[in-house]
Amino acid sequence: MAKNATPSARTPACTLQIRRYREATQGDPHPVGFIDIYQSPVTASATPSATIPNNAGPMGLVQPEGLDFDSNDNLYASDYSAVNRFAPPFGTTSIPTATVPRDNEDGYQLLVNSADWVFVTNFSGRGTVDVFKQPFSSTSSPAFTVQVTNDRTIVRGLDFDGSGNLWAVDERGGIWEVRPPFSGSSTATLVLTVPGGYGIAFGP
Repeated sequence: MAKNATPSARTPACTLQIRRYREATQGDPHPVGFIDIYQSPVTASATPSATIPNNAGPMGLVQPEGLDFDSNDNLYASDYSAVNRFAPPFGTTSIPTATVPRDNEDGYQLLVNSADWVFVTNFSGRGTVDVFKQPFSSTSSPAFTVQVTNDRTIVRGLDFDGSGNLWAVDERGGIWEVRPPFSGSSTATLVLTVPGGYGIAFGP
């Protein structure tokens, strides 16, 4: 779970969202995604209490990679084709309350900060994160884009620390820090290099 300056506004304790997908059928270059919903406590024998299906919304779900909640418990999901926002309660009849097409910009990761700004990695703009401000709607476009890796390496993981700083890990193992206030002129600092990176998280 992502951490930021207001942990009380994060994911409801009773619900855990987990993405899953099946491989694409012949002729379709992308997998088809689902979002499974588990009630806590989650155990080895747990089964989904509900599933948001792959045909939810106008764009469907195409291998959702990034999931996070805003302060109103809306769920945001990013994938190859779009960023979708779902309102609770979640289930098989859920449809997005907003869908922003991404034109194959491939949101590997998505985070929502304490101001409910939505941060989404951008594959085509390598090393960048698009930031959407509220109100978020189907006609939204990024308010600005942050360059989070100086060498334009693909960003694989994002998280906020307890002070609201944005951290990113790239596919070459570079770990970067971007400090607020966030804007299109924000600069990233390379803090550490590890042997490859696909995720980053801060504990409580």
